[in-house]
Amino acid sequence: IWLPVAEAETFHRNVSTEAVRALNTEQKRWLTVLADGLVGALIIGALGAMYVQARVTGVYFWELFGTRWGLIWLVRLGATLTAAVMMESLLLAESPRRMFVGLGLGAVLLLTTTLTSHSAAKPGLVGPLADFGHLVSTAVWAGGLVMLTLTLASLRVITGEARGRLTTEI
Repeated sequence: IWLPVAEAETFHRNVSTEAVRALNTEQKRWLTVLADGLVGALIIGALGAMYVQARVTGVYFWELFGTRWGLIWLVRLGATLTAAVMMESLLLAESPRRMFVGLGLGAVLLLTTTLTSHSAAKPGLVGPLADFGHLVSTAVWAGGLVMLTLTLASLRVITGEARGRLTTEI
């Protein structure tokens, strides 16, 4: 379980190392499945949106890449593929740098969504900034719900007294 250092020390005194290891393994398994599904959905969504845009505007698919909209979607697709490679290769596993790279890729995905939204069509920065702030807060909230759900789902690998101690610490 990912806890701040001070809380982790107290937590490890109350719960066996074996239980903590089992919980960490289960959480990583769930996160891997979730991340793979999310990356797949993002890639399919990006290509699907570009296909629909090409069909609606009556241009060839590759002609979109010369437009502002097409370039933004190419950046989005690049960020998604970079996230996929990073997750699959685990080049930056368990390092603080991995967190910053992930946050940066998430910010790029949110920014590309903002730049292709209705708020970006109007002049000025107020609309896009409000849209970006809304997307960031929604992502933080949804991410918290996902982590809570994954933590609760992961608790099933721990039984007995360790599970009781663990749930009181969480």
